[in-house]
Amino acid sequence: MSSKVFFVDTERCIACQACEAACAREHSGNAHIFVTSINGKHSIPLCCLHCENSPCVEVCPTRALEKASHAAVLFNKVRCIGCGLCIIACPFGVIQLRDENTVLKCDRCINRLQKGKDPACILTCPTKALLYDKRDTILGKRRKKHALKAKHKKP
Repeated sequence: MSSKVFFVDTERCIACQACEAACAREHSGNAHIFVTSINGKHSIPLCCLHCENSPCVEVCPTRALEKASHAAVLFNKVRCIGCGLCIIACPFGVIQLRDENTVLKCDRCINRLQKGKDPACILTCPTKALLYDKRDTILGKRRKKHALKAKHKKP
C-alpha cells in the first residue's frame, strides 16, 4: 500500500486558521500545525511532513522520534532528553521544543488514522487547501488543474 502524503495548495489557503483550531481540538489544546504568511501574498499551513527518510528520526539519540504506522513520525515523551537535535535536523523548521522534554510536532492524528479517518486539519479546511492522499493521486489532480489553466489561457 502506498502511503499518503500531505499537500498544501497555497493558491487556496486563505489563512483562516481552521486547521490550527481543528488540530488544537484534537490534541488537548495544542496545535501541531501553524499558518504562516509568505511575502504577504500566500499563506501556508506548516506541519511535520513525515519525511520518507526522516532526518529528525536519524539524529535522535534516544529514539524518542520514530517512524510508525501510516508512515507517521511519532514522538515518545518518555524517551526524550530535550537535546533539540530533531529541531536542528528538520529541513522544514516545523518541530518545536515546547518546554523541557516536550516536542510539538504533527502526528498525522494517528488515533484518527488508525480508525480509518483523515487528519482533523484536512477535514476542517474550508477551501480544500490541505490534501491528504497518495502522491500519484495528488500529482494527477495538480497536472489536470494546470493543464486546464493552460488551455484557457491560449490566445
